Amino acid sequence: MPHLCIIPAGIAQRRQLKEFISSYSKGGYSLSSRIEAKTGARGADNKDISWSSVFAMSRSGGLFAEKQLFVIESAENLGEFPPELEQFIDASSDADSVVICVFANEGKGGSAAKIFPPSAQNKIEFAAKEEAVPPWKKKDWVIRLSNELGVSIASDAAALLAESIDEQEELRGELTKLAEYSRPRQISLELVKQLSFDEGGSAMLKFLDGFSLGKAEDVITSLKYLKRDPSPLPMISALSNRLRPALHITVFKDEQAALAALGVRDYAARMARQALKIYGKDAIRRFMLELVRLSFMEKTNNAEGWAGFEAALFMMLRK
Repeated sequence: MPHLCIIPAGIAQRRQLKEFISSYSKGGYSLSSRIEAKTGARGADNKDISWSSVFAMSRSGGLFAEKQLFVIESAENLGEFPPELEQFIDASSDADSVVICVFANEGKGGSAAKIFPPSAQNKIEFAAKEEAVPPWKKKDWVIRLSNELGVSIASDAAALLAESIDEQEELRGELTKLAEYSRPRQISLELVKQLSFDEGGSAMLKFLDGFSLGKAEDVITSLKYLKRDPSPLPMISALSNRLRPALHITVFKDEQAALAALGVRDYAARMARQALKIYGKDAIRRFMLELVRLSFMEKTNNAEGWAGFEAALFMMLRK
């Protein structure tokens, strides 16, 4: 009799499937078959895929493997679970065969609550559905996840990761890599900068942070790499985005409200305050106007190129 595992639709689904397969493989199970339960799909007996055919397939012993593992993709297409098959579900995770049912779309009436009767659900292994974390909670999520991975992370490092990587599963993977590398030491901001960005991303971050902190040497060294681009327009845009929170702080009396309206998070807010401290409100305003002018010129036949951008940049840095 097969043991059933259910993986609901969600952002963590592919990772959870990989973890299920890895866990059961370590327990002696061999992946025997992977089937897409779409309309018109056929099983080994050339019949339409159904819950009955899935159970029949799971009961057919493998030639070499005693324990078999089956994966059914788009399991919602199998329809409602037949009550007469409930008696054949093995509640033990050590059953002779395991069927992992992956639900691609639960909006089609494919949720386990609708497909399986409550009595059957008590025998089934369910993967927890992981919800998307909103942007304003990502930093806390990163800190919590790092603790679960058995390593601490500095607050500024967590903020930079949360703000730089949008895709949640990619963020989880990056944090897992950092945890493995740093354990038992804390994941520091410097480590994130070194390991979590490619050469181009690292140079861009070094440039933006260098400018925000008034570190002319970092700005100049990073420009050696960034100037491989024939136009400074990407740099103008990136620097404008970095300084936009600082500009809003100079305009609005309520700093927190201004930052909240822009959706600015911890790391960007801290860099904005540092830039204001170093250059001052008036200089930031003038420089932002200059960046607007340079951006416009780059999109016309009167582009000033890197020479114009660097001239404005070094006028600020000399402060």
